[in-house]
Amino acid sequence: MNYEFIKVDHIEYIENHETDLFVTCIFEDEQPPKGLAGKIDWRLGSMISKQMKSGIISGKSHEKILIALNPKFKAQRALLIGFGDSKKLSFSNIKKLVEEILDNVERIQTESVSLHLPIQIYKSAPDQMEELLITLCTQRFHRKPIRIHWIHTLD
Repeated sequence: MNYEFIKVDHIEYIENHETDLFVTCIFEDEQPPKGLAGKIDWRLGSMISKQMKSGIISGKSHEKILIALNPKFKAQRALLIGFGDSKKLSFSNIKKLVEEILDNVERIQTESVSLHLPIQIYKSAPDQMEELLITLCTQRFHRKPIRIHWIHTLD
């Protein structure tokens, strides 16, 4: 398999989505987490929320949490990346955050990744976000056997 970048318009049931690794972000000011992290949290019986409440998980910038998922999921793991304060997130600083995500994906050495980024980023600049993701992924993985799903929205 060669590098492949696929835009997934939406997934209804994350537990049925076939991927090796979910990658998403968490924010220090969003408890419980939202988006893909929120859906994973819900399916894990609020494990992420409980750990955020107890201070084990903070959501601060650059925090990385790798979670083994239970048999309810077709995916084996989820990588949560702390993005800090959601109110300070902007398209201008997202490139650095996406590069950090891709660094971690590369280190994990997986064949299939499903990536979900905060909706507020690509709501304001959808074409720029898609172009940025494709460019960074292509530069990083163009010769590697990896399939990257960009999950645009969740139901």
